[in-house]
Amino acid sequence: MDLLKKIGFSTGDLLKILYLQQTKKAPINATELHALYTQFLPGVEVGYEYVSKIGRQLETANAINVSHTIQKKKYYTITSTGADLLTNYENLYYGQFSEIAKVFERIDFHLTRKGQAPSPFETPLPSEFRRFFAKLVSVRDITRYMIFYLGDKRTDFYAAEALEQMDFLFGWSPSNGYFYDIVREMESEQTIVGKWKDPEKRTIRLIRVTNDGVVFAKQVRSSLAEQVSNVRIHLNSIQMLFDA
Repeated sequence: MDLLKKIGFSTGDLLKILYLQQTKKAPINATELHALYTQFLPGVEVGYEYVSKIGRQLETANAINVSHTIQKKKYYTITSTGADLLTNYENLYYGQFSEIAKVFERIDFHLTRKGQAPSPFETPLPSEFRRFFAKLVSVRDITRYMIFYLGDKRTDFYAAEALEQMDFLFGWSPSNGYFYDIVREMESEQTIVGKWKDPEKRTIRLIRVTNDGVVFAKQVRSSLAEQVSNVRIHLNSIQMLFDA
C-alpha cells in the first residue's frame, strides 16, 4: 500500500471507512470486518489484531459504539460522530479518487486497447487533483509515451501536439514548463531530435523520434503500463470500499 501513503492515505484509513460503512448498515464485529476487508483487497495482508485496534480507536473517538456482545465479541454500530467522519472521508477522497480513476482508465485503454472504450471526458481533471495524480504515476513516462506514440505515427510533429493529445485523450496533461523540460531532456538523451520550423523566429519546434528513441519507447510503454495497472487496482479497491 505504499502507493496510497504517497497521497496521505493509509491502510488504517481504508479500515476506518469500511468500519463506518458497515456499521452504518448493521452491527458488525472485528472478525467479520477482517474477512470483508480481505474480500475487498485480496493480496493486501492486514492482521486481525490491527483490524481490532482500528475498531477500538473508532470506539474511543465515539465514531462507533458497542450495540451488543456475543461470546465476548463486540458488535459495533455507527454514531452521529461516525456518520460525520464518513461524510468527511467521502468529501475529501471519494470525488478525488473517482476523477483520477477516470484519467487512468483512459490512459490504460490507450496503452492496451483492452475492454470497452471509456466515455469521453466532459471536463479535464480539476487542478486541485493534479498534485495527487502526479504522486501516483511518472508524469515523465506518460509524456515520453505520448511523444513516442506520435513519433510512431508521423515523421515529425510539433512538440505542442503531444500536450494537445494528452488533453484530448486523457483529460489531463502536464504543465507547459515541465513538458518542455522533458522534451529538452529527451533531446539531450538523443531519443528525439528537434528543429525550429523558422530558425529566426524560434517559436515552433518540430521533433522527430530517433532510432534510439524507437528502442527506448518499448521500455517506457512497458513501465507505464505496469504503473497504470497497479494504480487502477488500488483506486478500484478504494472505490469499492466507499461503495460497499
